[in-house]
Amino acid sequence: MVDEALLDFGPADEEELEALRLLASSLARLFSYPSVEEARVFTDGESVQFLMGLAARIQAPDALLEQRASQALAWAAKPADERGQTMRRELTRLCYRPEAPVPLEGRRWVRRDPAEPEARLGESASVAQSYRAAGLKLRVGVVEGSDALPTELDFLAAVLGQELAFGREGNGAQALVWKRRRTVFAERHLGPLARAVGQGIERLSTWPPLLLWTALLQIAVHRCGY
Repeated sequence: MVDEALLDFGPADEEELEALRLLASSLARLFSYPSVEEARVFTDGESVQFLMGLAARIQAPDALLEQRASQALAWAAKPADERGQTMRRELTRLCYRPEAPVPLEGRRWVRRDPAEPEARLGESASVAQSYRAAGLKLRVGVVEGSDALPTELDFLAAVLGQELAFGREGNGAQALVWKRRRTVFAERHLGPLARAVGQGIERLSTWPPLLLWTALLQIAVHRCGY
């Protein structure tokens, strides 16, 4: 049977799915290694306000998130060059160097029962299989591996876009197919990866923007079914 909630798809559902889609897409770029100019833009006050606006649209803000946003906004007052250099340095230190303590690839974190088909296939190949099954292509310019956090977030944004499109059309059956697809993907792949990356960053970083993005990452995967 079709989920009755999807048959009653209305403005509030559309608002939340669109905000989730934009949040997933934004986080995909924030956890990618940025150019100098991107790093300046991603760490300015407008970026913080944009992200918190998305959080408000999915009714996510809480005391901790508000505190982190306030700290990130205070940090955004620093000179653009300092902000950009710090972002690139912090991501390099934690995620984008040999033997990085918080690698972004799912194969480094996700552990399964050896009897599971996904375990025999391997995390990277299993994630790629999810992409092929959905028939979706990632955005132009993606260079990370199939099981890298930015790539998985891009895929989540694409799946949310399909769910949103079918919901707007009133096609509850197809919207449910895509809802289940993003829920399974969050449960099996993105959720465990996001949790591990978040725990690593929380343990090793005190940089306000990154802590804000990490909190938003956990909210996004939770809202998507993890």
